[in-house]
Amino acid sequence: MLNDGLGPMTLTTSSVARRFSMMILFLWLRVTIVLVAVF
Repeated sequence: MLNDGLGPMTLTTSSVARRFSMMILFLWLRVTIVLVAVF
């Protein structure tokens, strides 16, 4: 991870990336639960 000169920009990008990864993780968990319930 590079945070050299862009202070708040890196912070906002990291928070957005973390939120995006959490959303993807939640969706993947829901998909796997649905698949387990179906099969």
